[in-house]
Amino acid sequence: MPRVLTIASCLGLLGVAETFLLFWYVDTVMHLPREVIQTVIFLKLLVAGHLTLYVTRNQRWFWSRPFPSLKLFLTTEATQILGTLV
Repeated sequence: MPRVLTIASCLGLLGVAETFLLFWYVDTVMHLPREVIQTVIFLKLLVAGHLTLYVTRNQRWFWSRPFPSLKLFLTTEATQILGTLV
């Protein structure tokens, strides 16, 4: 369990750092309007959150066996599509 907590904490902190770095980049370097920044951050959180499930569920590469169940795959892809359309 300590290993799981360590990995989860590292991934969580890395995700927060990536989000702030992305915000800094699109705000300071690209000078995008706030509405576009909100959309970029939302899509980053949507995609990164779902893909973290695929990355952490396997000890090797995320595309190697065992593959995710069809239910997991369809629900994550459906919510990504719906979130993108919103």
